[in-house]
Amino acid sequence: MRIVIAGAGLAAQRCAETLRANGHDGPITMVGAEPHAPYDRPPLSKAVLAGERPDLAFRLADVELITGTRVTRVTGSAHWEAAARQGAAAARAMLGLPKRADAPPVVWTDQYGVRIQRVGETRGAVAIGDLTYARDGRLAAVVLIDRPGDVARARREIKEAA
Repeated sequence: MRIVIAGAGLAAQRCAETLRANGHDGPITMVGAEPHAPYDRPPLSKAVLAGERPDLAFRLADVELITGTRVTRVTGSAHWEAAARQGAAAARAMLGLPKRADAPPVVWTDQYGVRIQRVGETRGAVAIGDLTYARDGRLAAVVLIDRPGDVARARREIKEAA
C-alpha cells in the first residue's frame, strides 16, 4: 500500500519513521511546501546545554520527499476525514490498529436549579423508555435529571453497547 503524507515537517518525519518501525514496507511519499527536508529540533536538555549534540540528520532512507509543493486538496481517502477530526484515529488507521470507540458526548444545562444531562446521541435513536434511547437495538443515549453521579456509568454503558 502506498502512503502519502501531506506535510514534510518534523511530524511527517516521525510518521514515516513510525510506519517503517511498525513494519510498513510499501512506498512512502512526503509532500510539503517547505523548500528543505525536515530536520530535528532537539529538546533543550542538559546534554544540549553541555555541548553534546545528538545526531540531527534526517533519515530519508527510502522515503520519497517532494519539497516546494503545498498540498491544497485531497480526494479519495476516508483517512483524511479522520485526520481532520482526530489525529490519533488517523494514526491508528495508518498503522492498521483497531479503531478506538469515541467517548459518548455529554451535554448538560442547569435550569431553575435542575441539572439536565444527556449522555450519548439521541439523533436517529428511538425512545425505549423514559429518557432512554436505542439505535439498532443497542443503548445510544440517556437523559439524566439531577443525577450527576450517574454520568460516568452511563458513558461506560453506552460505550460498551457500541
